[in-house]
Order: sequence, then structure tokens, then C-alpha cells
Amino acid sequence: DIEFKAIKINNYVEGKRCEKPLNNEFATEFIFNSNNIEGSKIPPEKVREIIETGNAKYKDKNEVKEVQNSINAYEYIKTGAALIIEEDNFSPHVFLHEVEKLLGDDSKLESMREGARMFARPHAARVIAEEILKLAYIS
Repeated sequence: DIEFKAIKINNYVEGKRCEKPLNNEFATEFIFNSNNIEGSKIPPEKVREIIETGNAKYKDKNEVKEVQNSINAYEYIKTGAALIIEEDNFSPHVFLHEVEKLLGDDSKLESMREGARMFARPHAARVIAEEILKLAYIS
């Protein structure tokens, strides 16, 4: 049931920070369900293959990229840098409440900053711009 999954995700994010490698069963279910909600047709076994190998021989490369993007989002969540609000509960009132709660909790904000720093790629914009310029001069 969706509510139970949201509770599991919130519990996972709110303090049960995993020191072990990605829990493939949880990640597969989380990623499959999040992509399925968006209309993805990729089967769970292909999601598992992408998680385990980083790629899959699947006809729709955009579907594979979406799973890879979901893996990145999942990894970002694991850093503690993100706040999750279940879609069914997302409203202006709930959003404002969560933002106000965060703004009043300096330790949580610092924890989120640290999580974001772990995921950050310093100078990424410069590297991307340089690669684009290289490609532009090659063409």
C-alpha cells in the first residue's frame, strides 16, 4: 500500500541512514513504483538489472535513463539532503508547514547542507561548458 511505502521512505530518510550498500529490494520497488506512476512500462526485472549493473539491454533507452535518474534521486535522498512529501499529501499548507519547520531547525538544515555537499560535483558547470565548447569546435 502506498501509504506504508511512504512511511518506510520517510523512516529511511529521517534517521535510519544506511551505512550498507543500496538495498536492492527496497530500491527496486521504490524506483519501479516511482517510474510506473509516471507511465513507465519498464518491467521490475529490468529495473533490478539497471540497479545492479548500471545498464540494461532494453528497447527504450529513455526508460533506462529515467531509471538511472531515479537511482540518482534515491542516492540523493540517502544523503539526507532532501525532504520527501508524499504526493497525496502535497498541498500549499503542508509545503509551507514543512518549510517553516525546516527554517526553525538549524541542525536539520546543516545536516541537509552536508548531504548536498556529499552529492555535489564541484566545478560541474565548468566541465560541462568546456565539453560543449570542445564539441562545438569539432563539428
